[in-house]
Amino acid sequence: MSGSDTVLYEKKGKLAVIKLNRPELNLIDGTILNKLSESLKDAEGDQNIRCILFMGAGKKAFSAGIDLKYVSSLPKDGQLKFAEQTNEVVYRIAQSIKPTVAALHGHVIGLGLHDCNGFRVT
Repeated sequence: MSGSDTVLYEKKGKLAVIKLNRPELNLIDGTILNKLSESLKDAEGDQNIRCILFMGAGKKAFSAGIDLKYVSSLPKDGQLKFAEQTNEVVYRIAQSIKPTVAALHGHVIGLGLHDCNGFRVT
């Protein structure tokens, strides 16, 4: 797997696996959002990849949504930029030319990952 400690990205044959790796609740902050965007872009651009799977580490939550402590620490223009980046990632997932699947467990709140092209596995 490659990526930061908070997002793991791996290609397994024709499958790209993008795993949120903040096991307590997999809260989304700027680092995770950037790594999600990079991983998604790589998977979409790879002709060998046929499907993108989103997962969450830990037992409590696939993702409990946005890290509000992180967002509240940002200046107003940083909060706006974070919101725009979040919308861009959600839109890219929804409009992906490749099927996206979310393997859901525990809490599933926010960011739109739970709407992966209509494919959800619990």
